[in-house]
Amino acid sequence: MSVYTPVGYFISIMLFLAFVLLPTFARADRPWHTENDRTTTIDGLRGFLAIGVFFHHALIYHNFLEDGHWSLPPSTFYTQLGQGSVTLFFMITGYLFWGKIVASDRRMNWVGLYIGRVFRIGPMYFLSMILMLLIIFWSARFALIDPWTTVMRQIAPLSALGWFTPGGRINGYEQPWVLIAGVTWTLQYEWKFYLFVLPISALIAKMFRAPLVLPLVGLLYFLARQHWYPTLSNFGFAAFFVGMTCAALRTRAWIGIQRKRSDFLASLLLTALLILLSQQGSAYTLHVFPILAAIFLLVSAGASLFGLLLTRAARRLGEISYGIYILQGLALFSILGQPWVKQQILSSPLAYWCCIVMAGLILISVAMLAHIALEKPGIELGRKIAARVSRVTLGNRTVKSVA
Repeated sequence: MSVYTPVGYFISIMLFLAFVLLPTFARADRPWHTENDRTTTIDGLRGFLAIGVFFHHALIYHNFLEDGHWSLPPSTFYTQLGQGSVTLFFMITGYLFWGKIVASDRRMNWVGLYIGRVFRIGPMYFLSMILMLLIIFWSARFALIDPWTTVMRQIAPLSALGWFTPGGRINGYEQPWVLIAGVTWTLQYEWKFYLFVLPISALIAKMFRAPLVLPLVGLLYFLARQHWYPTLSNFGFAAFFVGMTCAALRTRAWIGIQRKRSDFLASLLLTALLILLSQQGSAYTLHVFPILAAIFLLVSAGASLFGLLLTRAARRLGEISYGIYILQGLALFSILGQPWVKQQILSSPLAYWCCIVMAGLILISVAMLAHIALEKPGIELGRKIAARVSRVTLGNRTVKSVA
C-alpha cells in the first residue's frame, strides 16, 4: 500500500466525523454567526476544506521527512485537497462579504467590518504564532542564538496579523514556517480583499448599481491577467470574484436548490466535478478554474452532496474550521516532526497514517478548545468594540454590520 492512497483520506475523514459527534463538541452547535444569513451547505463545506488542507500538508510532510524539501505530494488527489480547498476558501470569503453588501444595498459599516476582522482573525492567529515561537525558543533552550536586535526584527513582522509570513530564520531556527505548515500566506490575500477589493468594488457597484455586473467584470479581468501573466495573485483574486458573483446570484434568488430531486441531481454533478478535480495536476491553472467555480456555484446554491454537508458533524467541523486551518502545522509537528518517530513512520504507510489520524484528532480537539476559550470570546469582544466605535463615528445612520 502506498502512503499516497486516497483510501487513507476516506477512512480518516470518517473517523474525524465520528469523533466530532461526541458530546464534547456540542458547544460548536451554537455558531457565532447565527444571526447572519448564510448558506448552510457552505458552513458544512468549510470543515471539509480545512481538513483537506490538513491532509495535503500531512502528505507533504512525508516528502519533507525523507529529503528535507517542502514540495507538493506526488498525488493529484492530495495536491487538490490543498490547492483546491484554498481556492474554495477564497470563494467563500468573496461570497459572504459581497452577499452582505448586496443585502445592505451597499451601505456598510466599514469601521465595524475592520474591527470585526481583527478580532475574528487575530486571537487564533496570535495563538499559532505564540506556540510557534515557544517551540523555536524551547529548541534553543530559551537562549538567544542571534543578537536580540536581530531576533526582534525577525519576530516583529509576525504582529501584522498574517500580512507577512515567518521568514527563513528566527533565533537560529531554520525554516520556522514549517512549524505552521506555511498556512498564513493566505491571510495576506484575505487582508488585500478586505482593504482594497471589497471597498472599491462596493463603491463602484453603488455608483453604477451593478452588484452582479461588477463581480463578473472583475472576474473576467483577473482571468485575462492570469492568461497573459500567470500568478497566484491573479488566480486568488479571480476566486474572490467568483464568490462575489455567486453571492449576487443567490441574493437575487436567481440560483437555489430547494427540492430533494434537484439536490440529488446537483449532488451527482458535484460528485462528478470533485472526481474530475482530483485528477488535475494543479488547481492554479485556467483549465481547472471553471471546475472549482462550478463546484462552488453548486454548493452556494444549496447542493448538499447527498446530505453530507448538512450533517451535524460537517457543520461542527465548519464551526471550528479556522482553528483547524491555522493550527494544523503545529499538530503535525507534534507527531510527525519528532525525530524519534521518523524511522518508524517512513518505513510503514500504515504507521504513517496512524500518526496522521493521531495528529488530526489532536488538532480537532485543540481547535475546539481554542474556539470555546479564545475564538468566540474574541469575536464577541470585537462586536462590542465595533458597536461602541460605530455609535461614536456613525451617529444615528443605519448601516449593515459584518462580524
